[in-house]
This record gives sequence, structure tokens and C-alpha cells, in this order.
Amino acid sequence: MEAQGSVGSIARSDAIAVPPDIFPKDLGRKAIPFFLLGIAAYVALFFFADARDTWKHIDHVSGARVFLCFALSFASLLVRAVRWQFFVRLIGVTTPFADALLVFFVGIAMSVTPGKVGELVKSLLLKERWEVPAARSAPLVVAERLTDVVAVLLLGGGGLLGVPGAATAGAVTVLFAAGLLVLYVSQPAALFIVRQLSRIPFVARRHDKLMAMHASLEQASRPGPTAVAMALALLAWGLQSSCVWIIAGAFDGSGISFAGGLVAYCAPLLAGALALLPGGLGATEASMTGVLLALGGPGLTKSVAVAVTLLSRIVAFWFAVALGFAALVTWRIRRKRAITV
Repeated sequence: MEAQGSVGSIARSDAIAVPPDIFPKDLGRKAIPFFLLGIAAYVALFFFADARDTWKHIDHVSGARVFLCFALSFASLLVRAVRWQFFVRLIGVTTPFADALLVFFVGIAMSVTPGKVGELVKSLLLKERWEVPAARSAPLVVAERLTDVVAVLLLGGGGLLGVPGAATAGAVTVLFAAGLLVLYVSQPAALFIVRQLSRIPFVARRHDKLMAMHASLEQASRPGPTAVAMALALLAWGLQSSCVWIIAGAFDGSGISFAGGLVAYCAPLLAGALALLPGGLGATEASMTGVLLALGGPGLTKSVAVAVTLLSRIVAFWFAVALGFAALVTWRIRRKRAITV
């Protein structure tokens, strides 16, 4: 059976009609509160530490270290984009990698929504451009998020195993992550959830869509695909986590080991996600600063911790958001050209 995303079908669908734009025209204005929240979070951090010392410590980090972290962050995003393409191909949809990359980065732009629910826009883009039913592709976003959570838990738990006095917490975290992974690949558990949902009248009327979603998630959660997705997720988040260790290493006596860097990056990510704030802003930064102070040595003062936090968030989070919004602009330009052709 031919994949729905063939290049020929793309051209024919564009020639017939262009569906309504899924993005609001005032998207830029709606993003202003998010950026204001970010500014407020960082102003609060500067009040927490000495602003002058913080700027001095930021300037202390060499350009080579910062460039390396940007490169690692970009590599991490590319690995996650490869995983997205891998998931899409599992449901029989073939798209050029450049287009899949664009869809992935547009999803990154929407990750600033609470709980990253905006990343479901990737399903809408697949439907708009390649006529892939959202019921088939939305579970792939769920699979992404679940493998991300498990990977971050495993990395953070592994980091705790290497931190003196935190071995028990690390073991519990790793076991919890393993339990989530087993539940994810368990088909009986998935069927049980589907049956329970089907008892709800609202869901029962959409039984066909629910089964389509289950079929897509079933393909993504098989042991083979899950092993590939988890390996890519661990690599991606491991690359980003290493940035904290690299930046903290610029300060003598910081005391942040590679294991400590994993904890200082992964634990705040989870805290930010649980806070359900856009991009985890505020909660992630506060948690990262707190973890750095808890794990650091005598050379890791408040201002150093804030400097490491700010630089880590710039190279890992804000860099990704900037690329995401650039991808969004590119997508809309391409769409306008398609309309005028």
C-alpha cells in the first residue's frame, strides 16, 4: 500500500485546494505574554543573586564553551527530529526529511504552551500538507512525550546514582522510569485503557478514531520501535544535559560532576513540566539554580549558579525556541507561495 505522504500526492493536493491556515493571524501578539513571563523569571533570578556578579560570571565563560554547548544543543534537536521522522514512517507516511524537519521545529515553537500540548500542531500540519488523519498521527506526539519523560527520568536517576548520598533516590527514579516503560509497551494495558474510554458516551461516538489512535500508538510502542526511540531520546537529552556540566566546569571549585550535571538539568525539566507553565518558565530556572547550589562545591555561589542556569537555558531552551519560530515563519511563507501558485 502506497504511503499517504508521497511527493506526487503532495503536488496534487496543493493543486486542488489549500486548507485554512491553522495558525491565528495574531500569533505574534499571543506569544508576548510568554516572553514577558520569561523576562519576569530572569529578573527574579537576578534579584535572587547579585546582578553585577552574575554578569561577571556569565562573561567569564569562554566563547568556545558556549559554542560547544550550542552545537550539542543543535545536535540534540536533530536527533529528536530523526526520531520524529522514524515515528511518522512507522504509520506508513513518507515525507522528505527536510519537510519532516520543518514540521518538527514548528512543533518546538509550540512547545512553549503549558504541558507542551501545543506540539500536537504537528498532527495538524501532517493533515494539512499530506492529508494524514490526525487520529493516526496524534499518538506519535504522545509517544514522543512518553519516551522523553522516561529518558529524562533514566538520565536524572542515573545521575543521582553517581551523587554521594543520593543512590537510593537514584535507584527509585530508575525503577519508576522502567515501570513507565513497561506500561508503555504493554498491549494489554493499552487495550484496557481503550475499553474503559469506550464506555464514555462522548468517546464511544468516536470509536473509529479511538481505534485508529490505538493502532498508531500500538505500532510506535512495539519493543523494536521503542528500543530505537529510547536510544535516540537518551542520546538527545544526554547531549543537552552535558551543557550544564560543561558550563559549570568554567568555574573553579564548582564541584559539578557529569552526574551532577545530569541531575541539575533533568530534575528541573520535570519540575517545569509538572508546573504546567509555558515552557516551564520560572519553575525550571528556580529548580536548576537550587539543584546547582545543593550539589555544587564552595566555588558555586548564588551568582555562579544563576549564571550557569541562564547560560544553560539560553543554549538549550531559548535557542530551540528561536529555531522553532524561524521554522514557523518558513512554513507560513511556503504556504502563502502554495496559495499563489
